[in-house]
Formats: sequence, structure tokens, C-alpha cells
Amino acid sequence: MSHIVTVKDIQMTNKVALEAALSRLEEAGRIQRLGHGRHELYSRHVEGEGIKLLAGKTADGEEHPGWTFPVVITDTGEVKYDNYGGSWGDQLSLDEVVQMYGVEAAKHTAMMQGMVVEEGVDSVTGDILLTCTG
Repeated sequence: MSHIVTVKDIQMTNKVALEAALSRLEEAGRIQRLGHGRHELYSRHVEGEGIKLLAGKTADGEEHPGWTFPVVITDTGEVKYDNYGGSWGDQLSLDEVVQMYGVEAAKHTAMMQGMVVEEGVDSVTGDILLTCTG
């Protein structure tokens, strides 16, 4: 049975960070932006910023398919999707969006406090590293 899931652990309310995260993921070929509007999630429609999670490879090189239905970020920052318990989309793809939003939100917050932010990647773990000074 299908149902729409709402991610409650994170609310994507920082519009600057959301725009930056979606732009980065789009440039990397990880998502397709569908724009703001009404998007179909199997049996219901949800209003917000729609993105299509595309096929690709995970960090460990494993192939995963794109999502059947879009992910929608509502105007209140809630993330809504229907992936039929993973059958219609790999959770790792959504985790990548949440991670990139977190990176961009942290960068934006630090810069708003007058800090200089440098971003790097740990050569061993592949983790994103942020260095904030100032």
C-alpha cells in the first residue's frame, strides 16, 4: 500500500540554502527541478517545490534507479514524497538532498554571522568538511 511520507526530522525553511542545495544537485545531474506548483505523488497532489530524483551511483559506487514520483518541499519546509517503502525510489537519493541542504544551511548561517566558510572533502571518508573562521 502506498502512502505519502513527511520528513519531520528536518524542515527546509531556509530558502537561500534550499536554492543553493538544489542548484548544486541539479548541476551534478542528481535532480531535475520541476518548479513550484502542484505535483502528483501517486494518489494525491502536494503543493510546493518539486524535484525529480534521478538515477545514478551512491558514494560507494552502487547503481540506483531514479524515483517514480517527485519529492516536494512545501512552503513550510516539509519534505513530502511517496516511494512505496523504497520500491519507487532509493532512500539514499533523498538523503543526499537532505545532506546538501544541511551543508548549505550551515554555510549560510555562518556567513550571516560574518564568518568566512571554506568547503572541502575528506580524502579518506569522502565527508564534506566546512571550515568557518572569523
